[in-house]
Amino acid sequence: MSTRIRNITAIVLLLIAALLYRLAILEVYFGWSSSTAQFALLPFVFAALVLFSFWKEIIPRYAIVLGVLASACLGIASFGLRTEQRDVIRVYISPFASDTSEAQTIKFSDLIEKSLDEIDLSITPERLSNPLTSLKRAQDFFRKKYNEGDLSASLVIAGSPRWLTLAVSPNLGRFKFGN
Repeated sequence: MSTRIRNITAIVLLLIAALLYRLAILEVYFGWSSSTAQFALLPFVFAALVLFSFWKEIIPRYAIVLGVLASACLGIASFGLRTEQRDVIRVYISPFASDTSEAQTIKFSDLIEKSLDEIDLSITPERLSNPLTSLKRAQDFFRKKYNEGDLSASLVIAGSPRWLTLAVSPNLGRFKFGN
């Protein structure tokens, strides 16, 4: 097979893999996660590496074999790891200061919820009834939650339509993903 045909074939394989991944076809039709889809598309990438040649030089086969083995080992090792504790993270949205009808707060809350859904996080922001207008009030809110036995990692978004304050609970630093 000529070098040109090999390179064209390799580029087509990479294009197919990129399209399958970017269009989330494997995720939609098979219900796979993004990392599982990446793992399933590795043969396309490795086949393209085998076919590529640069100025009549090919990539050493031992490097490709080591890459396949390393990817397979990492994929198998991380296959069972899940971020099951996602529900433990909570996002609270405090009503904006000077937003008496809470119209701006509701719009912002809906925008945050839509953004979290787009990146596939199962976190639903909770709206608070009282505005937290200072960092001290946010700390008092975290302290109250902690005293009630709520050990979840949480964020509080407060402020006004012009500026935002993001307060992070101390428990977020101890939060661990996986098993």
